[in-house]
Amino acid sequence: MSENNNDIFELNEAINDENLFKRVPIAVFKSPIWLNEQEFSRKEAFIDLYSLAFDSFYNNSIVIPIRETYTKIYSGQVAMGLRTLAARWHWSTKKVNNFLLKLEEFEFIKIVKRQPVTIFYLIDFVHRKSKKRNAEETKVIRRLDAQESND
Repeated sequence: MSENNNDIFELNEAINDENLFKRVPIAVFKSPIWLNEQEFSRKEAFIDLYSLAFDSFYNNSIVIPIRETYTKIYSGQVAMGLRTLAARWHWSTKKVNNFLLKLEEFEFIKIVKRQPVTIFYLIDFVHRKSKKRNAEETKVIRRLDAQESND
């Protein structure tokens, strides 16, 4: 491997270490493979929570109608009842409740409120920083472009 290729490899490794997450298209979570008739494992349920989270630019919110009231949720929050999650995951409501309590105990989620619907915040949710690329992304792309033009 040439020295330039080594630099690019190390830069890519640094980029991966900085981001520490993978993007998954929404279509995956809407596919028949994901939403089949089988009971979800705990791992699948945990990942599914991320697919259900409201996703917007950091600190933006949305007001959603819940029964006869309106509830505001923020980026990284899920507003969904235990019965709805139970039906989605093919679990009992007791199992869903125990699972959410365990996730809160391990500090993966923070239960915000339970009435009129359960709202919880995903602690490790990765917020979008801005509507455009953030400065770190742009800096890395510029470095890669500069290295490619020097070859």
